[in-house]
Amino acid sequence: MGKRDYYELLGVNSNATDDEIKRAFRQLAKKYHPDVSKEKNAEAKFKEINEAYEVLSDPNKRLNYDQFGHMGTNTNSFGGFGNGGFGGTADFENIFSGGFGDIFENFFGGGKKQSGFRNQPIKGENISASVVVTLKEQMFGKTVKLDLNIDKKCESCEGTGAKDPKKYIHNCTTCDGYGYINIEQRSIFGIIKSQQPCPDCKGRGEVITNKCSKCKGQGHYRGKEAVEIELPKSIYENQQVRIREKGNYGLNNGSRGDLYLEISVKPNKYFKRVNDDLHLNLPISYLDALLGAEIKVPTFDGDVHLKLPSNTKTNSIFNIPNHGFFKSPTSSKRGDLIVNMIVTIPTKLSTEEKTILQKLKNSSSFKITDDFYENL
Repeated sequence: MGKRDYYELLGVNSNATDDEIKRAFRQLAKKYHPDVSKEKNAEAKFKEINEAYEVLSDPNKRLNYDQFGHMGTNTNSFGGFGNGGFGGTADFENIFSGGFGDIFENFFGGGKKQSGFRNQPIKGENISASVVVTLKEQMFGKTVKLDLNIDKKCESCEGTGAKDPKKYIHNCTTCDGYGYINIEQRSIFGIIKSQQPCPDCKGRGEVITNKCSKCKGQGHYRGKEAVEIELPKSIYENQQVRIREKGNYGLNNGSRGDLYLEISVKPNKYFKRVNDDLHLNLPISYLDALLGAEIKVPTFDGDVHLKLPSNTKTNSIFNIPNHGFFKSPTSSKRGDLIVNMIVTIPTKLSTEEKTILQKLKNSSSFKITDDFYENL
């Protein structure tokens, strides 16, 4: 398949001026450059317009093209990288100056010395720990004491990593103290410039010639730290609680990382949390259930007296308001205590108790009526 006409590719006529050709190419380059374009076959289209511009922007090549067509050009399929072709550094920057060049600078660094990575504060890493609490502690919160194994800031060198910061810290000669180095690579798009952290100073811009013996030049060391943490009230099991700046120390005076606590709750034999309510299965005497009584109901706020009516059955529910969990860690409103009565039967009876119960059994109140059997 033959090549398309170069003027047609750039969308200009054969009498177009140099400025018109340059403007047309810049617009198409913005549209089809593979690093920024989402157009289909953008790379192939970019190669075509680049080849057309290489010829039409050069007076001698354009004259030959106008006289002899494609046979009058000596370009390859994408142009060269020498002084005469597009792709050389000077031409590349000139074409995109004031417009598309800014985009390339963002992509590839632009080659300018900026603040870079030098001594930028780096936040410390986050750490995690687990805490086991009782149901009551879950309801009201708790002060937790932990011994954390963390990266601590070295007191000997004040986090600098040097035995004497005034004597043994110098600018890195590899990056001239900027913390990064510029990389230039040739590609089909020209010279691509990028930046990366300096391999010698790791982006600090400085090197240590005599390291601190305690932290071995790291500026921090592994050690124990005792902390007290206030767990909020009414947290949920398996909830992560974030405590800011209780994690590892940061580099270059960066802030500390965070501590994430994983909360587990010990099982309780009688109480159970259901949303904001607290449920209690309460064993009661069969005599109290039968005759009625005033009983004490244990709660996490202390005992509450409850009047039990006669003939209370198993699974009878009684509601004690405002004795459940708080609606939120910052709220004073609470759920309820839901008491489920469990009537218990004794497994052992004395002779006297058996005699009394036998007399009760023979009374009419404890007999099943004949009507029940007749209606079966």
